Amino acid sequence: GDEYGTKDGRFHLVDNYVLTIDLNGHTIDRNLKEARGSGSVFYLEDVDIKLTIKDSAGGGKITGGNSVYNGGGINVYDGSLYIESGEISGNHATNLGGGVYWYSDSTFCMTGGIITGNTAGKNGGGICNDGGGWDAKNGIAIFLGGDTKIYGNSGAGSENSNLYLNEGRYINHTAG
Repeated sequence: GDEYGTKDGRFHLVDNYVLTIDLNGHTIDRNLKEARGSGSVFYLEDVDIKLTIKDSAGGGKITGGNSVYNGGGINVYDGSLYIESGEISGNHATNLGGGVYWYSDSTFCMTGGIITGNTAGKNGGGICNDGGGWDAKNGIAIFLGGDTKIYGNSGAGSENSNLYLNEGRYINHTAG
């Protein structure tokens, strides 16, 4: 649909919804072999959206996204993203953020889960913050804690393959 649901094959969220997706050991696979303009698995496009990804059974993952632009797995243009568990792997973005691309001025909080095996043509094979997305009062862009694992991602032959933050952004890291 136009406000929520699927659009161009991806989960497209455009309104003030609070949504929790429990993978429960299952895989959401976009299965795109070639990059598409709307190739993300999830696309958030409203400041009031709050999406939580978790996996209560273990083994669940989000995979198969392949975007011509940004965010192969999850593209957060606007809204808040919370990852509690589950895996984001096997996604690609021709530009930025193979696993997660995050432009929003809202929250990105990861307290568990794995982001691995994603690729980007430029920066942030795992996660890329390329725009707003920072707390002006505290200067914090991203919150990482708990049992968070971000490794084995690749981006344009650079040291920015797992996590890339735009200049002047900060991380609050309390992961174990």
